[in-house]
Amino acid sequence: MTASNAISSPIGGPQASVCVLVVDDSDSFRRALGRALRARGFRVLEAYSVASALWALEGGRVDLVVTDLAMEHGTGLDLIRDASTSYPRTPCILLSGSVSSEDAAAALRLGAVRVLTKDGDARTLFRAVEDALSRGYS
Repeated sequence: MTASNAISSPIGGPQASVCVLVVDDSDSFRRALGRALRARGFRVLEAYSVASALWALEGGRVDLVVTDLAMEHGTGLDLIRDASTSYPRTPCILLSGSVSSEDAAAALRLGAVRVLTKDGDARTLFRAVEDALSRGYS
């Protein structure tokens, strides 16, 4: 999923009380995904690293985490592990440019509810977001 198709693929919007934390070290992708989620009615927090994401999780109510895999100073797998341990009712989705089968399996084993690639259809991501939230984790 490119930043441009994240913005141009609307899906019905949930209530504005739902907060999604978007974690990606690519400023342009993180901001584009944040705008797309806001356009669907979500509140969005953005973080550029595992440390800033954990700080955001500690600071307030986050209903869902969407994280990249490869980031400086840690990985999405680190974040999923820490979030699943400390915030077990907050689902995580791993969204990355490329994901090996080993990383996908590790993400699911660590607690991710879905593993998606950025080059996929934006509708698939938004369905995954809505599905994770509808399962009543948070």
